[in-house]
Amino acid sequence: MRLIASALIALIIMIGEVRAEPHILALPDLTITPKDATLQISGRVIGLEVADVQATLRIEKTDSGGSIDMTQSNDVSVAPGSSDIVGSTQISTQDGLFLRVSLTLRSSGAIIGSTTISLGQESE
Repeated sequence: MRLIASALIALIIMIGEVRAEPHILALPDLTITPKDATLQISGRVIGLEVADVQATLRIEKTDSGGSIDMTQSNDVSVAPGSSDIVGSTQISTQDGLFLRVSLTLRSSGAIIGSTTISLGQESE
């Protein structure tokens, strides 16, 4: 009986280790800067540890001129204090603007960080 209990405890500990959340390896950083009738958008990864990170920048925009949905992705090798641009673009804006910009970071397939900025009112 003790052998079975010990085996079950060891199995539970191993499952807990496999499901442990990943370390915070990097931070997502978004910048939106207005310039004339455009917005300059930039996404970057700030490294906290040495790691390989998959970063995805997604931009969704709707206004009276139409809509766009674009994605830029990069694999980034980060180190403490590093700062790497994932993607940047400039978009025009018109009346009725709704903008959502998100940057998601993954390591070994698991999401390790995400940030989103939304501007305007989303139409229904």
